[in-house]
Amino acid sequence: MTLSELPDRQQRCLAVMQRMQLVDHTDGSHRLYAACCRAIEHGLDDREAISCLRAYQCQQPFPRSWSDAEIFQRLRDAEQVCPRGNPSSSAPLAEPPTIGDLLLECPTLRPPVIQGLLRQGETMNLIASPKTGKSWLAADLALMFATGQPLFHTFATVPGKVLLIDNELHRETIAFRMAKVADARSIAVPEFASQIHVESLRGRLLDLPALASWFARFPRGKFPVVIIDSLYRMLPPETDENDNAAMCRLYNLIDAYADQLGAAFILVHHTSKGNQSGKGVTDVGSGAGSISRATDSHLILRPHAEPNCAVLEAAVRSWPPVEPRVLRWTFPVWTPADELDPQQLRIDPFGQRSKKAVETKEGPVAKWTPELFVETFLSETCQPGDDILDAAEDTGLSERQTRKLLRAAVRKGLIHQHREAANQPAEYATGPFPASPSRQDRITALLAAEPELSNREAARRLDVSHTLVQRVRRQLDPGGNCRPAPVETVCESVPNVETGVSSLFPVSKSLA
Repeated sequence: MTLSELPDRQQRCLAVMQRMQLVDHTDGSHRLYAACCRAIEHGLDDREAISCLRAYQCQQPFPRSWSDAEIFQRLRDAEQVCPRGNPSSSAPLAEPPTIGDLLLECPTLRPPVIQGLLRQGETMNLIASPKTGKSWLAADLALMFATGQPLFHTFATVPGKVLLIDNELHRETIAFRMAKVADARSIAVPEFASQIHVESLRGRLLDLPALASWFARFPRGKFPVVIIDSLYRMLPPETDENDNAAMCRLYNLIDAYADQLGAAFILVHHTSKGNQSGKGVTDVGSGAGSISRATDSHLILRPHAEPNCAVLEAAVRSWPPVEPRVLRWTFPVWTPADELDPQQLRIDPFGQRSKKAVETKEGPVAKWTPELFVETFLSETCQPGDDILDAAEDTGLSERQTRKLLRAAVRKGLIHQHREAANQPAEYATGPFPASPSRQDRITALLAAEPELSNREAARRLDVSHTLVQRVRRQLDPGGNCRPAPVETVCESVPNVETGVSSLFPVSKSLA
């Protein structure tokens, strides 16, 4: 296979391989490994890498032949040290195309994913203050793409499969939130059940370079949209988000993933601490300036002067400018509030309220009651207390308020609390929990299943006392052979050791 017979990306990779100045001292394994590194750096999947390496082998043969399985192993080794999609020494191929060639080859822009905001293969930052419902918004975004509904009732979306990579929430919390948002949007589960794929990385975090081999499994076009929530938890070790060069390299890697998958990437990120109202759109966001410059769309939510409202603004690369607008947080979704002036940004940081009661045009802000709390956060499905705390925190409730409302709901009988053991965290549900078998029931079941089991072994298995097992076995013995003989209490004269004077002490004696 010649250079001209390969697709563009493989041509660029092959050209770099051909420029390598390496001498084969033995079997050529060192040069093969270097060639595999170039394939990984150019973002080639396994099939593309094999084609490229075979073309390279035809022009510069190795001392011995290498099987596909051996090359696959070298590719896996190369992934451990080389960032995928970040070629270190690629050079232009021959003569660059003329603008006339480009006009013929590219008569239109890339197809949109979000009309007015994002196109296929592009990246978008979604920036908002901490604890303003970003993860709820990520679930909302996934549902909008899966069902083709307009984002914020304004920006049309193209329906398709969505890959949501979440590194902050447990699987149960993601499922709970997705169901809540779908219910708020009046979307039935069958409409999105097979359209959204979710990978929860909490407890087994991967950084962005480590996703390379995972993304290589997916065919191009399988996921038109990939949402990563949140960006800061996917930074490689020792990476400073304030380092422009380091963050630029990561965005180059994300661009390579986008090209490889044919997908648009949405990266959920947070603002820096403090007041955001005086900053430009591209300056809102924690970390280096390259975070906003390296992306195609930079979408931000800044707090509005009206409580529970935010101003949506964007800086876009391939679309007309986006007019700012106001959104209102109506748990668990953001809805347009076009009656409000987007120029009225809040001066204090998002979430900090005056000690005086805040009133809106519709009247006082609704207060949380145990009944409203249960309706919002609880269901018949058992939920860990930590998940309820996380969900409530996103709506602005403090941990102290949440625990107080939980206790009040339990006292009123609105929800049920359950613990497997005294040292285990509590779980909550609106319906009663199934009764757990008592220790005696568990001992009875074990002895019925294994009557020859010793008391000590049964006690060890069930983590109970030997005495309790013995008592239950006696109760189960139909013949009474294992029961202790009845006893009578008699008095014996026992001499006092010190005085020698006898006195009466009760002593138990078996009547048997």
